[in-house]
Amino acid sequence: MGLKNLAEGIIVQTMEDLWDDDLREDCIEFFKGEEFRLCAELADMSLDDQLKLLDMVKGVLNSRNPRKRNDGNSNSAGGKTHTRQKWSTKELAHCR
Repeated sequence: MGLKNLAEGIIVQTMEDLWDDDLREDCIEFFKGEEFRLCAELADMSLDDQLKLLDMVKGVLNSRNPRKRNDGNSNSAGGKTHTRQKWSTKELAHCR
């Protein structure tokens, strides 16, 4: 297996792991950090493709937590206010 295939596999597996409550925080850190940038580079992903993938990650995260879908704040049953993880364009584009 070549490095490109390995990097693609890591990215795909991490996308899949976003659906697991126990793994989600690690996945978020992967996509926000240097690890994603390195894997994306090895997988020959363009910056545009990286941004599209990160947008998909945000969509998954929003779909997994309906309380944070709209504006990121909600007064749910417990009366707690939740704040959505916001990723700036600068954070998303740091890949290159």
